[in-house]
Amino acid sequence: MKYLHKCRIPARLMGVMAVLCMACTDLVDVDIPKNQLTGKAVFADSITATGALLNVLVTHEQYINTAYLALYTDELIYPQSSETILEFYQSRIAPNNSANSNYWSRLYSMAYQCNAIIENSSDETLSPGASEQLEAEARFLRAYTYLLLQNLYGHIPLVLTTDVSVSSRASQVPEAAVYEQVIQDLEHARAHLPVPATGTDNLRANGMSAAALLARASLYAGRWEDAARYATELIQSPLYRLEVPPNVFAAASAETIFQIASQQGAVAGVSSLVPPDAATAPTYPLSTLLVNAFEAGDTRRTAWIGTSTVPSADGETVFHYSAKYRNRTGGVASPEHLVCIRLGELYLIRAEARARMEDIAGAMDDVNALRQRSGLGVLDSPGDAAACLDIILEERRKELFLEGPHRLFDLRRFGKLDAVIGALKPTWQPAGVYFPIPLDELRYNRNLEQHQDYLR
Repeated sequence: MKYLHKCRIPARLMGVMAVLCMACTDLVDVDIPKNQLTGKAVFADSITATGALLNVLVTHEQYINTAYLALYTDELIYPQSSETILEFYQSRIAPNNSANSNYWSRLYSMAYQCNAIIENSSDETLSPGASEQLEAEARFLRAYTYLLLQNLYGHIPLVLTTDVSVSSRASQVPEAAVYEQVIQDLEHARAHLPVPATGTDNLRANGMSAAALLARASLYAGRWEDAARYATELIQSPLYRLEVPPNVFAAASAETIFQIASQQGAVAGVSSLVPPDAATAPTYPLSTLLVNAFEAGDTRRTAWIGTSTVPSADGETVFHYSAKYRNRTGGVASPEHLVCIRLGELYLIRAEARARMEDIAGAMDDVNALRQRSGLGVLDSPGDAAACLDIILEERRKELFLEGPHRLFDLRRFGKLDAVIGALKPTWQPAGVYFPIPLDELRYNRNLEQHQDYLR
């Protein structure tokens, strides 16, 4: 089976995608705008139907702000005074925080669009091959979206339809139900998407990226054997290999399993992380705690962390910033895309799954594979699983910093949020384990319930 197309977006699709972006900004009360292309119009042929699919990717790359998620933990600092952003930095998000509302609405917009594709992928105007691929890719992206929603908000509605009469009254479901649906969608995607011919064929979901996301979802769900099995499939695949740190985030990196094409080769939001020159402070500097976590000789430190030296009245101030991505503007000769899943994470998934199954030696083999590729020596196996998990958590901190919400999800999964963030931020409260359900959503849908800690 061949892909409908890979990355380049035909001009014909741009209008379709722009109109689709306006759809479903909230989970509830989503009357279809009069200028939205729907049903037969979008799914009249495979080109416009693929435009609907690509719009889900555009929404994620453009609007899911990683910096705010990193500010929430201990990865970034915020030296300015916007109250909306300060709430993230102080880990005390109010239910009426506009940025938090945007996370909710954008993610449910992505889920809505995936539902529309799944519902219409069997349209008689599409070929059987196109129909099968569109549904499988939409299921992959829906699973990706609900993994984020579940781990950001903790208690969410699981909406699998575009029927507004259903979504506007949807109640929250147990966590297990969300994971069951996520895994079901990914198993469908894995069964119906092809294995790519090359590892660099990764700008659209395929059978291998579905297996990789199954490993992540299984880890989050506590299904250790499945997490280790799926991770092993990727680790043993000849399609992928660990890259040395300077090459990990290159567009053609052999470590990347799934990435989203950026607009003109520059990942959204990089300009707020990477300063324009070496004498300008970044908008969001890296925390000193993160920078100091790297050992001497760790090539991730030298490849992924940049330095700005800013003159001041007292001399100069040194700032550190994330340099995983470097392109601040489009039109560059060496494009960068948003890396969503890569082999380094799969080693850490398998390490954690093994440690939780008491296979300490196997877990440390995976940790040491990453250490050795980063110029470091191997670590001896600790005496017990708890100590091994502490090592893995620290390795995830250094390997995956600023790659989405990994740090937040990791600290919660390891039961370390109170210990780490509570010790760092005096504003921390137990309610911060999950983001609050946005206030407008509670007003629109009376079946939604706020987290209990936010009601105290």
